Amino acid sequence: MTTIRPTVRYDREFCSWQNQIGPDGLRLAVIYYWSNATVHFSFGSCLSDVGACIASIPYVGGGTETYLALEMARTQLFNTARPDVRKIAVLMTDGKSGNTIKTTTEGHLLKNSGVDVVAIGIGSGVNYAELDAVASAKPYVFSVTFGSLDEIRTTFRGLLCWLGSQPDLNTCRMKVVGQGGTEETASLVPEGMSTHCTNQKDASTNVQPVSLIFDVKANVSISTDNLPYYKNAYFDAVLGVTGASLSLDKVSVRGSKQPYPVRPLNGAPYCSTRGSNSNPVRGGTLHQCSGTIALSPLRLTDGERLCVTLSADAGGYFTNKSSGARSYFPSFVQSKQICFLYDESKPAHCLGGCSSEPLQLSSRLVRSPEIGLLVNGWADSSPAPLRHALSASGIKLYKAEVHRVLVGSDSLLVEDAALESYTQQWDADGSQSGGPYNVSVMLPEEGAARLYAVILEVHDKAGNVAYARRLVLYDNTSSVQLNASASVSLASAESGSRRRRQVNMTDTHFCLNWTGRFYNSELDQNNFLLPVTPDTGRQIHGDYDQQSGLLPVTGTDNVKGIVSFQEVADIRVEGTCLSEQLYHNETYRVWIRATDIMGNYKDDSVRLGIDVQGNVVLMPKGRKDDDSTSNGGVPPDAVVGGVVLLAVVATIVIVVIAIRRRRNPADAKGPSRIEEPGLDNGGSKVDGENELHENVSAGNDYCAFTNPAFATTESKSH
Repeated sequence: MTTIRPTVRYDREFCSWQNQIGPDGLRLAVIYYWSNATVHFSFGSCLSDVGACIASIPYVGGGTETYLALEMARTQLFNTARPDVRKIAVLMTDGKSGNTIKTTTEGHLLKNSGVDVVAIGIGSGVNYAELDAVASAKPYVFSVTFGSLDEIRTTFRGLLCWLGSQPDLNTCRMKVVGQGGTEETASLVPEGMSTHCTNQKDASTNVQPVSLIFDVKANVSISTDNLPYYKNAYFDAVLGVTGASLSLDKVSVRGSKQPYPVRPLNGAPYCSTRGSNSNPVRGGTLHQCSGTIALSPLRLTDGERLCVTLSADAGGYFTNKSSGARSYFPSFVQSKQICFLYDESKPAHCLGGCSSEPLQLSSRLVRSPEIGLLVNGWADSSPAPLRHALSASGIKLYKAEVHRVLVGSDSLLVEDAALESYTQQWDADGSQSGGPYNVSVMLPEEGAARLYAVILEVHDKAGNVAYARRLVLYDNTSSVQLNASASVSLASAESGSRRRRQVNMTDTHFCLNWTGRFYNSELDQNNFLLPVTPDTGRQIHGDYDQQSGLLPVTGTDNVKGIVSFQEVADIRVEGTCLSEQLYHNETYRVWIRATDIMGNYKDDSVRLGIDVQGNVVLMPKGRKDDDSTSNGGVPPDAVVGGVVLLAVVATIVIVVIAIRRRRNPADAKGPSRIEEPGLDNGGSKVDGENELHENVSAGNDYCAFTNPAFATTESKSH
């Protein structure tokens, strides 16, 4: 047993995995046996000083029950080994086992479990037929004496290195091609890394693959000079690549595989070299293969995978020079599998239900160019009803674009091309690919009111793109104006009175009209409140478009940019009817407020007189009358603590204020009637002195004056 120590030490100094004994490198275990068997140390339990661990193996006299050690190695050591590493067992014995049948049986079980078995017989008492049956191949059986044990160290370490040196797949590029050969998806390589096979990663595609393009290169770097036991005056050894192959599997969402015939890659038509066990591609020469394979009639459904496995085989032989007998090394295989996920489903918002919007703006009405975006609740959808995580490629990136909106005669059209310098793009967070993300976007400053569309693109790794669209009005210049060529008229008046007198208002009902009087200074000509043409190219619909709230794609009711008159239900009527208790020989002022989408407003007013007969008369404006007021672009309700709020009200305010003058019987000098210039009402003006009273009745919005006659002084303190 002590002869193992120099062998282990020498291997550490020679093999490609030298100085890599550790949890993620080479791991050793030792079993010593006699009439029984014991694990001296297991994998991972002796990593710092292997020599000391081996030196502590006790010598125990007794029988040679080899099968117990082989069984223990299979059931207690290799069954807990890492699944992705090569497993090697070295059996050393100086005699024959006590039970040949059990020993050969356990040897077969150990080999069938994926372990390479090397056998070293020491001395003349060894049963070599038994070792041949236990070892993986005849070249793995050694015969030495105690005195010549050191002579096989070099050969033994070379064999261990050969067992640990699978062929190197240094190139295994692949890509699938769609119909017509115009769409390709290649295997992925992380940024900054080489294209070596170990760095090739799975890829996703939304292209139905019809052909596969591959490029594979493999070689064996170990030299026969490292195997002097097989290459000397008596033997000659040859090692190298003996061939390669390509296999395809169609893998369902649930993991079941449909294999396709394996294609050998050895010689024409795909390879420039040909290898075999009797004639391997050796000396470090590359075994090179490339070509295109038709995949028809393969057809993938959403969530299925096409998995391609490239394999390179290494092997060779050694020949007894005197007898000419040839023994072959077992073939060692190195493989790389790359899968292409077919994903035809676009990312979606709120697959499992949520309260967020696909794209939320900090405000849809802004007076400054910077707006905030909140993106949250996205996921890459997988085939329903499976919703299996492996059937979706995952979200790759987000892009927010700013598009101009063009005004047509009856609708708006979002320009297809984005304003490139205003685009924001960011990669999906690996841990929270669906968000939330808070992003700022700048709008162009064009010196006039402009409507823009912010379009969000959500890309998955297969190339599918989902979209969401929101509209934003950038306006810091427009205002509500009065049209000098239009005025407020008494709509309920008789046509013969030029719409200035309503006779016999017995039902206390009168109507006003202000058609064309109010307009927004910019939206009158560029009406950004029209319906928006659907984006059929990007297939933006439903909640992914701006269906509700401010600036819906269905359009906003407006008249020349005015969206609301207070207490007027239908903005398009541009008028209203009032039913109030009005008194004879009184004067009233009615105020009208028009508000635009940004919250800018303008007030206008009209005076109405009620004569002694109950007729309503539209009064002319005096020289001192200034019936219009405005907020200078800032709605009073939006000012809080000196800060202008940009969350603008959705309705336009119309304030109707009635100012009433009431006759005071105590001061009357006789019957009074209202005279209206230009109208012959047969009345006469009664002089008197105005007296202001604060008399506001509950439930009414008016100011009362007492005056024995019609007064000219008015107030709009309301």
